[in-house]
Amino acid sequence: MKSPHNAVAGSLSGAKNSPTPPSPRAWLEVCRGRTAFPRREILVGAFTIGADAGCQLRLGGRDMPARHSIVRQVGSQLEIEVLAREPKLKVNGEVCRRSVLNEGDVLEIGPFSFNVRLPGPEALSAAELVDRLEAEQRMVDEFEAGSRAGAAALLAAVEQRAAQIERRRTTDEELVEDLTAAADLIEQFTGELRRESELMSDRQMGIDRAAEDLLGAQDQLAKQVESLWRRLKATEVEEKPPVRRAA
Repeated sequence: MKSPHNAVAGSLSGAKNSPTPPSPRAWLEVCRGRTAFPRREILVGAFTIGADAGCQLRLGGRDMPARHSIVRQVGSQLEIEVLAREPKLKVNGEVCRRSVLNEGDVLEIGPFSFNVRLPGPEALSAAELVDRLEAEQRMVDEFEAGSRAGAAALLAAVEQRAAQIERRRTTDEELVEDLTAAADLIEQFTGELRRESELMSDRQMGIDRAAEDLLGAQDQLAKQVESLWRRLKATEVEEKPPVRRAA
């Protein structure tokens, strides 16, 4: 009888009545633990490890839980996740609860040890190899065609943007020229207004001086008229004969 601590169950659960399994994607190679089947293929999406009869990989021992861990195919990766607290799972000597498995990784569960084996590339026939090369060449051609189309579209967009920038630059230059001309006209008009203002100011000063001169002339004329009137009055008194009284 095999020791419960050093034995691996001899067969996969339910293998007798199951249909022909698909080609294995990966397998576990028993390194420590006596078994007649050192290679345990992972044939299903959820590959359970534990003491329960329903596990795909049964491990013996009184301390082994019914379901210790589970191995899943997640996309193109193989992962292992611990379902029980004890015993600890070690991957390459490090305790972990969950880990991605790679070729050559060493799994340790209690007294048992396994190497992870991942299948290598499939061997192809000459016809399959030619078909794959042609398919890859078509993919390369499609990628290059898409790249050329993308480059052409990008170049067209760049040229269009450059033309827009050039038109905007031309428009900006025309706008600057128009603004410069408007500024020159404003400056010219401002100069004319300044000259007109100076002329109006000089004209107003001339008018003020003429008004002062006119007022002075009026005063002088009034004085001359008054002086002449007095002289006329004095002459009339001298020329008037004396009045004689009757006897």
